[in-house]
Amino acid sequence: MKTRMTSLFYKSKISFIAITLFLILLPRISFGQTYGTASHNVTVIVNAITVISVTPTTVPTLTIPGGATAVVTAGVDQMTVTDNTTVLKWGTNQTLRKITIYTSLASPLYTLQVLATNIVATPGTAGLAAGQFTISTLAQDLITNLAQSSGHCTLVYTGVALASKGIGTDSHTLTLTITAQ
Repeated sequence: MKTRMTSLFYKSKISFIAITLFLILLPRISFGQTYGTASHNVTVIVNAITVISVTPTTVPTLTIPGGATAVVTAGVDQMTVTDNTTVLKWGTNQTLRKITIYTSLASPLYTLQVLATNIVATPGTAGLAAGQFTISTLAQDLITNLAQSSGHCTLVYTGVALASKGIGTDSHTLTLTITAQ
């Protein structure tokens, strides 16, 4: 019976110690917890961006003679008409970019020229316009030295015809591209 009492004594002592430790540590456990907080890692990756758009998508028809911008002079073979209603917009996060232009029309009867004017870019340099040139089937530089920016400019198209070439129509599909310099 003595061993049984000793066993009960030790069990009750162990229970007493366990309960005492639990009660002592309970406030530390409950107050040491943080509620409503979590953390994790997020990675942002930025890839190369080059976007370009033209508004309107169809330039009004350049008609000779016709319109306020048509120049036809008696006794002069060359006739011209100009349109400046097209806006080119771009955006790139890369350096040393350029915008090129070319036509799909391999054998035009008349000449089509382009000039980029009023170049505005945010932030940084606005780029350098190539000056007026005749559009061909080979990609030509329209604007060079574009930095990381978004910007816009006005495209001035000039149709040039010789009276000696007669009556006709040239339909161009123009492609503008942002590419590395």
